[in-house]
Amino acid sequence: MERLAYPKGMDADSLIQGLREPEAFPKVQGASEKSVEKVEVLQTHISLLFFVGERVYKVKKPVNLGFLDYSTLEARKFFCEEELRLGQELAPSVYLGVLEIRRKGRKLRVGGSCGELVDYCVAMQRLPAERMMDKLVREGELGPAQLSALVDRLVRFHQEAATGKGVDAYGEPSQVLSNCEENFVQCRALLQDDPEKKRHLRALDVLHTWTRERFTSLKSLFEERVRKGRIREGHGDLHAGNICFLEEGVVIYDRIEFSPRFRCLDVASELAFLGMDLDHLGARDLSRRSMHAYAERSKDKEMQRLLPFYKVYRAMVRAKVALFKAHEEEVPEAERAEALAEFLRYLSLGLGYRLGDQKGKALILLCGLPGSGKTVVAEQLGDLLGARVFHSDQLRKEQAGIPPNQSAKAEFGEGIYGEAQSEACYKGLLAACREGLERGEVVVADAGFPSRARRTPFVRLAEGMGVPWLCVFLNPRMSTLEKRVREREKGGPGLSDAGIAILKKRSESFETPNSEEIEKLLVLGEEFAELPPIEAVLEIQGNL
Repeated sequence: MERLAYPKGMDADSLIQGLREPEAFPKVQGASEKSVEKVEVLQTHISLLFFVGERVYKVKKPVNLGFLDYSTLEARKFFCEEELRLGQELAPSVYLGVLEIRRKGRKLRVGGSCGELVDYCVAMQRLPAERMMDKLVREGELGPAQLSALVDRLVRFHQEAATGKGVDAYGEPSQVLSNCEENFVQCRALLQDDPEKKRHLRALDVLHTWTRERFTSLKSLFEERVRKGRIREGHGDLHAGNICFLEEGVVIYDRIEFSPRFRCLDVASELAFLGMDLDHLGARDLSRRSMHAYAERSKDKEMQRLLPFYKVYRAMVRAKVALFKAHEEEVPEAERAEALAEFLRYLSLGLGYRLGDQKGKALILLCGLPGSGKTVVAEQLGDLLGARVFHSDQLRKEQAGIPPNQSAKAEFGEGIYGEAQSEACYKGLLAACREGLERGEVVVADAGFPSRARRTPFVRLAEGMGVPWLCVFLNPRMSTLEKRVREREKGGPGLSDAGIAILKKRSESFETPNSEEIEKLLVLGEEFAELPPIEAVLEIQGNL
């Protein structure tokens, strides 16, 4: 088979530009008389999507990524036809047909019969954005009935899906491990040009080591899953962005067509993808409810044991996909930067699953002067680890009967910041952390912890309960602290009331933690001040 991406004189940019013209696409019979004035273009790491009125036309990029190969015209035709065949099972109203793309002179035409054949595309019905699951989740509008309908559809789909010969091999332990290993290998290769590669590679190593260890402990269960018929020809890419709730029912599209290796899988892996994506969207309660409902309705008692492992695998799949996009030259620079940020978020999410599965509970102390970034880092830890976060500033105001965002400014050591009030605040914070740890949670304590006396009870708590812990000292330069505090003051009242005067007073009495005092101490200095907070989160997760 000849390896040519496009016919002579055609490249990716030419294809994109040629298909930006509304006239390149067929008229939709029965559509509004109003003509389409603009074609919207969206790129993924493997596809080009052209949104034209009520239709979407999906073109496969001429790439060979190892796990898929679209590098020839013949291959792209085959996989367009496979996508149509497989997609119609779960989304019959969405997949309409496969069309040729032809060139006549300098013009491209989709669905025409004249001119030189340059590519193929899948024609699809455009789905209403407001009914997509990810949008409904973000806006808090996904109802119990919709979630129940989705679970029922998945249970029925998996029960009817192919299993046995030709499918079971993809659930064998060796294949499960191979799929996991591939993600790490490909991510490492893509990170070689990353200026932050040492930190990112170190985080990858931590997660890779855990994956191998957890695989070994679960190997017999993987074998049992094959024997019990839990390996099915599923969807393969089950995330909220591929699910739409229509009047006629739940539509699930974009089923993997390029490799049976990713489409044939343990149903636990399929559901873990959905659960991971809901976690990524900040909907951890929805994630837990959907996983529980599926396990109960499918009578799959062992599924819950596999979810942390498969969630890490799925987080790494998405991390890899984001990293591929971040390295594609034809993708606009802003989108590449966004993709790199997504890579870091998925990597951090995976590390959070590792912590939750391996340790169950842990204590993270965030200490530092006002403006050091404690609260922002704490919120990201809560988001990506599912941790319970306690803010001393919020607790202090609650104890005084003051709303969180109402100003309670006072001179240093006075008002609600007096010694007695501070003592009560730290006692309350310690009690809250103890309760969280007793519930088996990962707990983050966001406070100044300005002295050894304030830090020691928390260290003793963690050691006495035998839980993993880490004290993180955020320590930017004073000039950075002053800049941040001034910017915060401009924004009006907030959780923290510390201004420049308080910062300077606090810095004079602050007892800097050191390794002699605290064995498990991580210092994040000025090098982290200009980086996104998630970089600090990755460093914390890698040291916990």
